[in-house]
Amino acid sequence: MEIGFLSGAQATDRLRQQSFVDAWERLRAACPWATGYQSAAFVLAWYESYADTMEPLLVTAQGAASGEFDGLLALAREKETGALVNAGGHQAEYDCWIARDAASDSFISAALTRLRERHPGASLRFRYLPPGCPLGWIDGDRALGRLAERRDIPRPLLALESEQAFADKLRKKGNKSRLNRLRDAGGGELSCSTVTDEDELALLFDEIARNYDSRQEAMNDVRPFGDDERKKDFHLRLLRAGVLHAFVLRAGSSMVSAILSVKSGDTLSVGVLSHSVELAEHSPGKFGMLFLAREAASQGYRTIDLTPGGAWKDRFASTHDSVTELTIRFSAMQARVVALREQALASTKQLLAVAGVTPQDIRRLGNRLKAGSEDKRKAS
Repeated sequence: MEIGFLSGAQATDRLRQQSFVDAWERLRAACPWATGYQSAAFVLAWYESYADTMEPLLVTAQGAASGEFDGLLALAREKETGALVNAGGHQAEYDCWIARDAASDSFISAALTRLRERHPGASLRFRYLPPGCPLGWIDGDRALGRLAERRDIPRPLLALESEQAFADKLRKKGNKSRLNRLRDAGGGELSCSTVTDEDELALLFDEIARNYDSRQEAMNDVRPFGDDERKKDFHLRLLRAGVLHAFVLRAGSSMVSAILSVKSGDTLSVGVLSHSVELAEHSPGKFGMLFLAREAASQGYRTIDLTPGGAWKDRFASTHDSVTELTIRFSAMQARVVALREQALASTKQLLAVAGVTPQDIRRLGNRLKAGSEDKRKAS
């Protein structure tokens, strides 16, 4: 199989050609495990928003007779470090290649082999591979198999039975009284809408980001929007491209919660759940999710993918399946060193857990040390 590479401006120029995008989308439609994160629109929006930090890299295979894509892997190279990342970076919940059934294993095996030749010291992390993504090539390709590190992770899902089912849940006595308190505290009747206008979302976005960062800082000591000035532009581009589903719950004119998800066929993959800090005691996140479920069911969606990570997601889930985290380290020596480091880290985590030290405690300490180091650097 002949593997081709498109990088930098050449890649983004091709993505602006409709014939190229159409061929990409035909391949995605033929790929049973593809998600919205593998759409040309999602990838181009990310390339454009992060153009100052990331250089596009597309890995492709085309059929000799048909001229159609047999496989495609969208990557980027970090300009500062040279590291390889999947297109979307940490913004993408699912990283994977797309391929036709006949090339499902052969394409990724050939693509990674060529990438290893071009970037011998690099590594590539797929977080997460969606269900159905083929992994037989790991056992079939001994050279790559020994460089692979994988683990399966449970994924929480909320099945959308019907619009009526969630309307009934909202009318339950316990929820009804709490909704009344939420309405009174928010200053008006509850209403919800799906935002499709970019200008409208732009007006709401600073509040969405502020509420989201406040919650994430309290829970994980991070500020995803505050620490990433490109994140807002990226989401607005996704809405413009028709990839983003933006849901807002209001009490009168006050925003109660907002949920931003990527569309994947009949599934919404939740990326951002933001809710009012002032209304936190009235369960704005819970009711935002229930109202979203009712709205999404009425729009024809069948599943809300809550995505892995976060104990709160399990409270909403009606079922679980499994996704895979896969890392390929192109250097055999690097793979061995990392394996030893992971073993040592696992042992350390066990000891810290016995001592009552949580991952959040370690993260906060690291952030404080980083901030202190930065202050000293500025002072000098």
